Amino acid sequence: MAKNELFKAALGLPLFLFVVGPVLISEFMGGGWTKKYTANPTGLTLTSMPKLNAKVAIVTGATSGIGYETAKGLLFAGAEVIITARTQAKGEAAVARLVEEVAEAFPSATEVRIRSMVCDQSSLKGVRNFVNKFSDLGIPLHILVLNAGVMKSPGPKFMGKNYTFGFGMTADGFEQHIGVNHIAHQYSELSVANLCICFVLVLSFIWIWIYI
Repeated sequence: MAKNELFKAALGLPLFLFVVGPVLISEFMGGGWTKKYTANPTGLTLTSMPKLNAKVAIVTGATSGIGYETAKGLLFAGAEVIITARTQAKGEAAVARLVEEVAEAFPSATEVRIRSMVCDQSSLKGVRNFVNKFSDLGIPLHILVLNAGVMKSPGPKFMGKNYTFGFGMTADGFEQHIGVNHIAHQYSELSVANLCICFVLVLSFIWIWIYI
């Protein structure tokens, strides 16, 4: 037991000296890493973004998290927003919340241009169905934000709980992460590129494509 405690102490001292210590010094004496890297140097806020009136944007996986906040930002900027969800119920619930938030921020607004559409990214057929339905709307597309994705859970033995989401396969036989987060998005890009010219931002693996 004494050897184990000594070993832990020997590991803990360098960790404190070279990791924890510098972070604490930076936070309390040097202005802080947190402050430096979480500040807003542009000064942009939801209500001061450049106007995007007459622009149409699609945000995939916008029922929560980054996708939801992205959709809200685009709405605040005046864009017409289409959000996608795996189910109609989740999409409609997100739309209702977004409409409420826009109404609170802009009481004089007479119209909030947002709708939800179903897009099942675990199937390339589902992605194609979504693209076809969007094409049937007959409206242009200016911004495509590919945010939807899955995150593999820790596994069946994590903290005594059975977290096994994300270990399956897609309908097309791809590992779930590759199929949903990457292949489905690339398929979306190629499909949409045949319809219009737009700016494409891929959040699922942080890469930007611009079609010109």
